[in-house]
Amino acid sequence: MSPERPHAAGRLLVALFAAAALAACQASAEGQSYQGTEFPDKPLAPDFRLVDQMGRAAALSGSRGELVVLTFLDSRCVDVCPLTAVMLRETAKALGASSGQVAFLGVNVNPFAAAVEDVRLWTEENRLGEIPGWRFLTGAPPELEAVWLRYFIAVDITSDGHDDHQHVSHTAGIYLIDRQGRERWYFGVEPDAGAVASMSMTLTQRIQALLRER
Repeated sequence: MSPERPHAAGRLLVALFAAAALAACQASAEGQSYQGTEFPDKPLAPDFRLVDQMGRAAALSGSRGELVVLTFLDSRCVDVCPLTAVMLRETAKALGASSGQVAFLGVNVNPFAAAVEDVRLWTEENRLGEIPGWRFLTGAPPELEAVWLRYFIAVDITSDGHDDHQHVSHTAGIYLIDRQGRERWYFGVEPDAGAVASMSMTLTQRIQALLRER
């Protein structure tokens, strides 16, 4: 998997994410469920190497042959990210035995809470250990930032001047990566508890369709 992307692909992805945000807003306004944004060119997902909540080394390429659900989470978040966690748990439950063919990966977006213990505690607090194969990945801040950039995840940090008063906001999105390591779908996560069920259903359907591919 290529660690970098040409500028043209970057512009395409920015356009796709803008379209995804607009589609989500329009669907919400019209009372319809958001169906995600498909990658028509199926680009290879950039590889990366981090460590999981148990301190084990983990690389995206290590999941080749499995379908990957990749998301980005703040290890201290108490609002939108827990909704994403609920969505992932519901999706894994709906997949049933098929969830064993899926790798659920989260990448930490909080450089101030990037220790293995931080992602382990957040995993426990949000019951993500219920998902077979769940791994919450972290690393040194420069390593994390490199992954955010490769996946066009915007991370904004504000501070009042005290290390313990940092606020992290970030792009809330989920990628579906097929068994050949190609990006197939992107979902923008809505900060709305009412959207969790419909989003989980859509994710489940997209995953099942990708699992049927040969």
